[in-house]
Amino acid sequence: MEGYPENETVIKEIVGALRRLVKAVYLDSSKISRQYGLTAAQSIVLRILFHEGPLSSADLSRRLYVTPSNMTGVIDRLEKKALVERVRQAADRRVVLITLTQSGNALS
Repeated sequence: MEGYPENETVIKEIVGALRRLVKAVYLDSSKISRQYGLTAAQSIVLRILFHEGPLSSADLSRRLYVTPSNMTGVIDRLEKKALVERVRQAADRRVVLITLTQSGNALS
């Protein structure tokens, strides 16, 4: 059983570093959310759209692990703040993509 104490020390250091990272991300996200009046979910939606481009609300709900009805509420509130808009596709009007507005893009 040689080497186990060394492994435990390394594992504890990694876990500690991960905890500090999660805390730093949480604090930064909380600051941004308060500054711009966004919830965590709204902030995440903006970041996803910024990095991945327009997505359907179903795609967003799967990425955030929330129900489609919950995602509709998040998108509604972002739309009221003029940060996103719903855009119907010309080829198939049943498909609606959520896209960032200029304000949403600037905020992200």
